[in-house]
Amino acid sequence: MLHFDHYAQRPKLLLTQSAPHTRGTVEALAGIGVNCLAEPMLVTRDLTIERDEAADAAALVFTSANGVEAFLRQGRIGDNVRLYAVGPQTAACLAQRGYRDAVVGEGDADSLLRLIFSTWRPTDGKIVHVSGKHVKCDIALELRSWGYKASRAIAYVADQVEDVRETTLDAFRRGSLQGVVYVSRRAAKAFCAITEVQDVLGHKPCRFAFCLSEYIAGGIDERLFRDILWSVRPTREALVHRIETCLADLQLNSPQHIQPARTENV
Repeated sequence: MLHFDHYAQRPKLLLTQSAPHTRGTVEALAGIGVNCLAEPMLVTRDLTIERDEAADAAALVFTSANGVEAFLRQGRIGDNVRLYAVGPQTAACLAQRGYRDAVVGEGDADSLLRLIFSTWRPTDGKIVHVSGKHVKCDIALELRSWGYKASRAIAYVADQVEDVRETTLDAFRRGSLQGVVYVSRRAAKAFCAITEVQDVLGHKPCRFAFCLSEYIAGGIDERLFRDILWSVRPTREALVHRIETCLADLQLNSPQHIQPARTENV
């Protein structure tokens, strides 16, 4: 593994993930020697949940850490309720709040549905999908089509940001950002729609757009980036690995690449 701390100049990426979940991604990238500049493209706010809708749930399905936090700010999870998490980050958010027994998917809706089908019968009770206002897949609707009793509890909305800081635009102008990281298709589309971003990157495209999935990559304006890449699995670990291998190849193959510091063999 190539750690970029070995280089005189560490790579730097723009992270468009919404707070407070940027911290985990920043720490993961710092772990391989990559610096981040945070520029959230979505700002979340809680919506009032119809508690009666979730009161008789035998199982709760969470498809984001934002959903976990918004739900728990308005109440607690009852005893003996089966918990499903779309992926490791959502499960980790549940565990941090004392709910450590979630059944965990692979990070996408399809794998989560397969997991539910294989571990929960329609006769086992009602399933409630806790989500944001905007979703790629309506889990409850899919479950109902297969005979499950299911509903959706909308716990938050993510509002799009309509501008970026001047310091971020200056970093693009200087060429000090090697890429932009996207974990949401809506965030990707919001970023690419900003007029100032189009003006700067339309003139001088950024090197990389790193996306959590191919679906998210579909929201990128191809004119603004030289390469659009995505991870093989929609998890933070896979995304960081994709970034690491890509930047390592770039550093080693560049004619002007910075030589790593010498180390003794042990």
